[in-house]
Amino acid sequence: MLHGHPHWGAKERKIMDFLPVNDLEKILIKAATEVDARPEFYKLLKTSDVYVIGDGAEPDENGVVHKDTKISLQNVEIEGKIYLAVFTSAEQLSRIINKETNYYTFKFDDLLNIIGNTEIVINPYLEYGKILNQNEINGMRDGSIWKPQKTMIMEKDTHVMVGKPQNTPQQLIDALRKYFQTQEIVDSAYNVHYYNPETDEKPHTLICIEGKKIQETMASEIGIICSNVEVPDPPVDVLVINKKDDFGAYICRTFKPFYSKRKKFLGLF
Repeated sequence: MLHGHPHWGAKERKIMDFLPVNDLEKILIKAATEVDARPEFYKLLKTSDVYVIGDGAEPDENGVVHKDTKISLQNVEIEGKIYLAVFTSAEQLSRIINKETNYYTFKFDDLLNIIGNTEIVINPYLEYGKILNQNEINGMRDGSIWKPQKTMIMEKDTHVMVGKPQNTPQQLIDALRKYFQTQEIVDSAYNVHYYNPETDEKPHTLICIEGKKIQETMASEIGIICSNVEVPDPPVDVLVINKKDDFGAYICRTFKPFYSKRKKFLGLF
């Protein structure tokens, strides 16, 4: 059994030793330190080839292991817990083994459908990796990870309390600011402290977004970013606002946006 380390980026070796050989590894390196890159990591991982150590099956002359063939996949133990060891390339896999070893290549999406409730560690014992817990695996398997965790719609006149947060969720603000820079449909974004006595147990963080029609995929990516940072006043709700509506006008008039889209001028770049 291999022994690994839970990490987005570990320190057993010099970081420069990890040389990316594909797009998945490039986004993995970025996602290790930049929270706004993590939604893209999940999307690319789902469609990527991954490499798993195993035995018990011989591929045919075309390198294909046929359906219903039984194979045994290599696990890794991390702090007493068992994970399936998955690698982002054959090159990274070869760095942790010192003898000839069988391995299989899977589309990650196909691998999800055969591992049941087993959790995954990507690139154990290497500089860049990721533990995928059961919630993440289930979300990638059924697609719910790309659906909004919770978005708010004001369906009726509601008396709510809105104020300036005493504890600014700086990690979240920094990550969302970078993320919104890649989203043309977002004009501005506000961080407020929000409480609705009809639905909330306590005041919490509300991100108000002003812009063109916000797509569901973007709302889900915001949810992924929110789940990867510490927030002083959880949970985080997301509300699309319109400055022509009363509530949207109040937010835009009362609070300073933490993000505003830069205006483009003709003739300049």
